[in-house]
Amino acid sequence: PQAVRRIREYVELNYGKSYLSESEQARINRKFCTGIHKNCILYLTDGILQNPVIKNNQYRFSQLQFEKNKAYYGNNHWIIKRNISVLAESLKRAFIIRKDDSVSRSDAGQLVPERLWKIGRTDDDKLFNRKKRAEDSEFVIDVLIDSSGSQAGRQAQVAAQGYIISEALSIVKIPQRVMGFCTFGDFTIMQRFRDYEDDRAANERIFEFYGSVCP
Repeated sequence: PQAVRRIREYVELNYGKSYLSESEQARINRKFCTGIHKNCILYLTDGILQNPVIKNNQYRFSQLQFEKNKAYYGNNHWIIKRNISVLAESLKRAFIIRKDDSVSRSDAGQLVPERLWKIGRTDDDKLFNRKKRAEDSEFVIDVLIDSSGSQAGRQAQVAAQGYIISEALSIVKIPQRVMGFCTFGDFTIMQRFRDYEDDRAANERIFEFYGSVCP
C-alpha cells in the first residue's frame, strides 16, 4: 500500500489530479480491474495543464508541447480545415443513407402484380414489398488516443488528427468523448480532453496531447 501511494503521488505530480474522488476512483477500479487485471489501477484525469498539483518540469514540458501542437495547427491550418470539412461531409452522407427507408420482398405488405404468376407454380410466397422505416438511432462516440511514448516523434500530428475527428463529429452534432491513455507501472492513466456534454470549444484541449515516455 505504501509503494502504491508513492506511485500515485508521482502520477498526480506528472499527470495532474484525478477528477474523481478517492471513493469514486476505488469503485471504478473494483468494477473494471478484475481477474488478471486485479492489481491494475485506472487513473482518470483532465491532465496536468488543467489540474496540476504544482507547476513542475512536467507541467512546463506539457505547456511547451501544447504550444508546438498549436503552432503545427497554425502552419497547416487550411489543410486541417479541409480535412475536417471532408470528414464531416462523409459523416453527413452516411447518416442520410442510414435514414433512408428500405424496401424488401415479403409475404405481406404492398402487392407486386408482376409476381402473381408464381402462385401455384413456385414455393415463393413473397409476392409483396414491405417498406422498413430506418431507425433514427442516436450515436455517441468515444475517441481513444494512444498517448504512450511511441507517439513522441509525432505528437503534433496526432493532436491534429484527434482535433480533425472531434471537429467533424461536432459539426454533425454527434456527442463524443476524447481521451488519451498511457501506462506507468500498474497504473493506466486516462486523460480526458473533452466529454460528451462539452461544447465545440472544448475540442481545443486536444492540443494538450503529448506522448508520455512511461516505464
